[in-house]
Amino acid sequence: MKKMAARKIAVEISLSSSGLILGIKDDDHPLPIYLQYGVPVTLATDDEGVSRSDLTHEYLRAEQGFNFSYLQLKTIARNSVRYSFLSPDDRARVQSRLERELTRFESEF
Repeated sequence: MKKMAARKIAVEISLSSSGLILGIKDDDHPLPIYLQYGVPVTLATDDEGVSRSDLTHEYLRAEQGFNFSYLQLKTIARNSVRYSFLSPDDRARVQSRLERELTRFESEF
């Protein structure tokens, strides 16, 4: 874990698939351990036809199952762009849009 954190190796996690396919859920899931060690985490979906989940529900599962704060969820969302396979130009464009949307969302509260 320390090496993954030091090398900034991101882990993409689908909570629904982990539970459905692997039987790993709740306290058995290593997601909090990754975060504790500083390993970058992103949330993802698997085949929606199998897992019956979309990205919104994956974030909801993270919040409900692990009691993540808004700041933690925001970091995970930013990681999804930061560690994507987008070209540098596309990554900058998507990151800019994400920040605008976060600012807009936060202004409503």
